[in-house]
Amino acid sequence: MSHPARSKTERALVSFKGPPELAPPVERVRGTVFSSSLQMVREEGLYETYLDALPNEYHAAIRSLIPTEWLSVDLAYAHYQALDVLGLPREKIVAIGRSVGDRVQGSYIGTLVRGARTLGTITPFTVLERVDTLYARVMDGGEVACFQTGEKDARIDFAGLPLAELEYFREGMNGIITAGVELTARKVFVETRPGLYGPHSVSYRISFV
Repeated sequence: MSHPARSKTERALVSFKGPPELAPPVERVRGTVFSSSLQMVREEGLYETYLDALPNEYHAAIRSLIPTEWLSVDLAYAHYQALDVLGLPREKIVAIGRSVGDRVQGSYIGTLVRGARTLGTITPFTVLERVDTLYARVMDGGEVACFQTGEKDARIDFAGLPLAELEYFREGMNGIITAGVELTARKVFVETRPGLYGPHSVSYRISFV
């Protein structure tokens, strides 16, 4: 299987615990991720279309969703599969993901940034070094790694993540990552690269100025 090329200057900020192909799969997803994306769907006037695409057995769980609870990955998969059916353009999905990112991680990263500034210079790598902590706030299972690949470049790899099969999730995560890094950079560019470690993986190349 093709793995990302490692340059001599590449530095691990967060490492996988073992071979990424053997990462334990995600079993649960925090309800915050659902509630944020559902709010955006309602604001776009697409909620009824979304429900039509969602299997009936998941309707009750979605309607009674509590943001702080952990929900099954099966429900998460059905949720993002229904969002895929909406056929939104990539640019729109990324924009929605950025809004979701602001809601899900904004307060946490904001606190992190303020604390880091009291200790000296802060860069996007300050945030990227905490990507495993951010990930654990919303995903139970799977693994994440992050590498500094250049002076102003990085890569985040996710493995053991069945949701990576779905375009809406992949591009929505692109927006979430963009929102997080933008708190410490003037401009951020994120490229989505699915499947580097198999179908349950996705990577993001990040550049910033």
